[in-house]
Amino acid sequence: MNLLLPCFALYAETHFRFFPGQPSLLFRREPEVIFDAPRRIAPGRDLPVYLVLNDIYRFPVELTSVEITLHCLESTQKSHIIIDNPATYLLGHALHWQSASYLFLIQRDKFIGTDMFINAKAEYRTKRGHFRTVFNDNLPGSSKNSLLCHIAKEDFPGSTHCIYGDMHLHSHYSQSHVEFGPPIRVIDLVAKAYGLDFVAVTDHSYDLACDLRNYLRQDATQSRWISFQEEFSGTCNKFQSIVLPGEEISCLNSRGKVVHMLGIGLTEYVPGTRDGARPNTAFKKQLTIGEAIEAVQAQNGLAFAAHPGSKCSIMQQIFLHRGMWEVADSHQNLDGFQAVNSGFACGWQRAKGLWTNELRNGHPLPLVAGNDSHGDFNRFRLIGVPFVKIEEHSKFFFGSYRTGIYGNATNQQEVTDLIRQGRTFATGGPFITIAGSENVHDTLISNKASILPDNAVFVIAESTYEFGSIDEIRIIAGSCAAHSERVHRKLTYTPQTWFISERIELRKSDPKSYLRAEIRCKRADNSTTQAFTSPCWYHLNT
Repeated sequence: MNLLLPCFALYAETHFRFFPGQPSLLFRREPEVIFDAPRRIAPGRDLPVYLVLNDIYRFPVELTSVEITLHCLESTQKSHIIIDNPATYLLGHALHWQSASYLFLIQRDKFIGTDMFINAKAEYRTKRGHFRTVFNDNLPGSSKNSLLCHIAKEDFPGSTHCIYGDMHLHSHYSQSHVEFGPPIRVIDLVAKAYGLDFVAVTDHSYDLACDLRNYLRQDATQSRWISFQEEFSGTCNKFQSIVLPGEEISCLNSRGKVVHMLGIGLTEYVPGTRDGARPNTAFKKQLTIGEAIEAVQAQNGLAFAAHPGSKCSIMQQIFLHRGMWEVADSHQNLDGFQAVNSGFACGWQRAKGLWTNELRNGHPLPLVAGNDSHGDFNRFRLIGVPFVKIEEHSKFFFGSYRTGIYGNATNQQEVTDLIRQGRTFATGGPFITIAGSENVHDTLISNKASILPDNAVFVIAESTYEFGSIDEIRIIAGSCAAHSERVHRKLTYTPQTWFISERIELRKSDPKSYLRAEIRCKRADNSTTQAFTSPCWYHLNT
């Protein structure tokens, strides 16, 4: 056997078995059939419903009909869309032999209410002439639950002052025996419908090392990487959002274990294959974190620590040689920290500690957010118990946590330039910045230190009903000389506060000091959303 895979939670690819005939409660002699749609639709946008039939080269079928039903959560109203000739909605893409992708665009006049359930039914004919019907998906043991979609009445908070994007996601080029994803064109359309301005497609370095038509064989000619890059050539009018070419690079930490790093804005492949569960025949040399950073920055790309708060399982450590980001690894020439990965939970707290340690040491690392989604536009489907059970997580999905960039950008270069300058914040909803005046565009969030002639700053924040009213804001003051952080001001607000602009007086500071802001908002159901700014470095006019 030329590959070795550990038994831990995998993506919802149900055809993999260690050997032919191995028992699996998930295996079916039919393609994986999955409907997906964004969890949110921005004002003025239509609803893209995506359908993938995966592994059609093994199990060829003919899609004969599709029916999509929209249910209003506030009433019993329904809207039916019947598609008798789905072949006209088939998307061409580089991996068409592996999966068939369909995109059905539901016009906005079909929408019902503010929140909708989406149920989709597909009928297909097998090679032997048998008809099968699938409701939402055909994954064995999955819930078959409706897809949920919120029809937003307002744009994202602060969208006139910034742009929003997802900095970590995977396409169908992240393809192996245990995973697959959507075409880049689908990612782009769903991103725009969701309300995002940019996305970074960061496929695995160990997948990009493989042959375009055989994901188990490494290819020194880089056929998969070349195809990936061709998606971005001559695309001035092709993409609706700004799509950044990137890579999730497997590299070695200070202990010689594999960690992941994001390279954004790349034109040349950066090798990293040790945790790819494939023989290293073409790319045997494994780069250290420092070497990977150099390879990315030599292309004028951005290098981010990818989900540095994540902990790996024992099985991942044994079979995939994985480790964790540590203090010694963070103290390098990184361009930023993707500390937010699908939420502000345990991984965020550990990553936040690594990030703020770097800030206290005087290293101006911008904060970015992503969701590490492989499609997962509506919910995360995965294998809970290998060969036995499918699990689903409704809180993890594409676009749910976002990178905000202060200012405006219309192309890849402008996006990467603003991130390189440190003009970012990470959010699950609200907008927040630290400015030099009451003008929100006068933001001080940057890698460069600002002189504050009035010894004061303004904290400006905004939210909407979708993400809850402003509940609490904390201004954190950091001192590099003292290697410390403290809460400089904590501000609380009454319900139904949607916008604030607060003047914050500053006391005498150390020569190298910074501020950062944190905000918490509370919805009507008492659930919360949060946002965290990158640091504002400053000198007082003493």
